[in-house]
Amino acid sequence: MAEAVLPRATAGVPLERIGVVSYPRAALAAFTAVYVGTALGAYAFGPVPFQWLSQFGLLGAAGLLLLAGRLRAVPGLGVMVPLVAWAAVVTLANLVAFNFPLLMPPLASSPYPVYIALRFVGLLTFAAAAALVYYLLQNGYRDALLRRVVWVGTLTALAAVYIYFAQVQGWWEPGRTRMGTAGGEQATTFAYAFHRAMGTFREPSQLAEWLVLPFFLSFAYQGRGRVLHTLAMSAAMLLTGSLTGVLAIGGGLTGALLLGNPFSRARLRVPLRLAAVAFAGLLLFNAIAVSNGASAADLLEVISGRLGPMLDGGIGQSNRGYVYDYASRQPVPLVGAGVGHANLVFGAADGTPVISAFLSLYVNYWFSLGIPGVVLLALLLLLPVARLVRGPRYRSDPYLMLLLAVYLGWLVMYTVHSEELTLVFGIVFGMVAYEGRPGAARAGAHPA
Repeated sequence: MAEAVLPRATAGVPLERIGVVSYPRAALAAFTAVYVGTALGAYAFGPVPFQWLSQFGLLGAAGLLLLAGRLRAVPGLGVMVPLVAWAAVVTLANLVAFNFPLLMPPLASSPYPVYIALRFVGLLTFAAAAALVYYLLQNGYRDALLRRVVWVGTLTALAAVYIYFAQVQGWWEPGRTRMGTAGGEQATTFAYAFHRAMGTFREPSQLAEWLVLPFFLSFAYQGRGRVLHTLAMSAAMLLTGSLTGVLAIGGGLTGALLLGNPFSRARLRVPLRLAAVAFAGLLLFNAIAVSNGASAADLLEVISGRLGPMLDGGIGQSNRGYVYDYASRQPVPLVGAGVGHANLVFGAADGTPVISAFLSLYVNYWFSLGIPGVVLLALLLLLPVARLVRGPRYRSDPYLMLLLAVYLGWLVMYTVHSEELTLVFGIVFGMVAYEGRPGAARAGAHPA
């Protein structure tokens, strides 16, 4: 099927059917279920985390569409083929040369074969998410996709606010059935100036990371009460106290503005609205945040206290300093140890009882796949940005600026928090690739 360029009036109308079943509608339902599952990071169904079930469900949905001949190539995603091939070769070669299973830590949540397989499943789910989203957008489901992302984001934010008070007041909250990130039971209190929101995730920073996509897209949402959607997510984001979230939103929006026409009236409307929402969110934070000390919680003081040392001495002065201290003591990894193997080597050197994380996609790929892996990763991440900003619509359509802000925000988070290509970033990748595709200028602009 050739790519269709549709006016807004046709958004949500199925363009292809098999019998009485619409492929796009079925794909949209699958996307919604998968996206909900990505927000359930603290929970598992038996021994299987819901986030893993989301990955498997996504692979199943994308696989069925692929077998039915419905999926089309996503611009820029072709780099994944040599990237995955290189990852497989390097990982297998290192496994033959060294006995990496012996490095599995005692509190690892899965045996070595499952641990490595899940790393490759993560790569495939990133690609599958991009392909599924691209397919939905090709078939006129942009508004429907946006509504679901924003509504799931709002409900997740409201759940986070409820759980925040439940943990403080002793109210009921759903039992956390997944192992914590440090092994054992999930921690719900943190050494911080105020109690932090973690919602349905295992850590506050994971909630903040996940909220970046629906938060930015809420500025483009055209339904009733759209300000309430943005405000709910803003409040949840601030209650996490996550510097990662703040840097992602600030860095993403700044980069998206600078790459376009930053002083046009239409483009300045978005940062002005963001400033208003941030101010309202701070008022909400001051009203509901629970301090862990004698004085009231001061978010700006906490954030500036963490950001100051980083501005003076670099990221090595942050709580990620141990990663960069380890990296500085290692020889230049020309080829890398393989996917997952680099974490095992790091953990063995660090003496941790769980799988150690580099907390940076770029550092992880440097030690896992060496120079070829980093080059391929750079191509994968930068090609969609180049295509989008070169297009004639980018300077005039605020919606594209919002999309790029999300994308660049994720590139920031990949510096300081997340170390793998994720399903949620695959969604963002698919949206940016669609809007930056050849011929995209013919499509109607989506108002922000």
